[in-house]
Amino acid sequence: MIKTKEKCILEGLQKIKGIGDFQLIANTTQVANKKSRVTKIKTPDHLVEITKVAFVTVSLGDNYTDAVKSQRKAEGLSTDFKAQATYCTPLNQIRTDLISRALKMLGVYLTEKSSEVIYKHNTKNQFYLRVYPSLAREYQVTHVFFDAHGNEIPLEDWPQIQAEYFKLPTKNKNQGLEKDIIVNNYKIENVLYLADKDSCHIINELNEEHLEIVGLSEAA
Repeated sequence: MIKTKEKCILEGLQKIKGIGDFQLIANTTQVANKKSRVTKIKTPDHLVEITKVAFVTVSLGDNYTDAVKSQRKAEGLSTDFKAQATYCTPLNQIRTDLISRALKMLGVYLTEKSSEVIYKHNTKNQFYLRVYPSLAREYQVTHVFFDAHGNEIPLEDWPQIQAEYFKLPTKNKNQGLEKDIIVNNYKIENVLYLADKDSCHIINELNEEHLEIVGLSEAA
């Protein structure tokens, strides 16, 4: 059975007209390498795992292949592009009786907008919200990092910490672009806030700490 949060997001998306910019707040965790790339010494306990809270403007409901082809054309390249298979699939492409029954029982009917938004892991009962930050009309992003003990990591310190202990970002060679089409899949349970440009809330699970970070706290 699809979780309540998936239902809320699907129902909320069906009330929104058209694809556009959305405000997203989500947290993710990253596990460090076992030892430093520089010193080869074991990673300190407070850095074995970090939590990243992202405050970002994203676009929803886009088609990945079409977006890459459009950018390739803009960069003067051929539009001959085929997306590689990934670990998850949009719900409208999953033709299993289980998903069909689950959606019917929830009273949820996939629309053209929502069909490219909620993805399911190909082998696990895990659902994701797919977003396209680089396709947002007003792309903005703020990241706040916390170490394994819950202490905030100064933003200016993160590049050096990432370079020494964590997986490094890489370009998507399959796209062949100068300006990559950025795609992020967030586990549904990690989505704290999602609203359209008119502040129509689909998900809002922000606490006082999150509000203070973005300057929305009454105490700020």
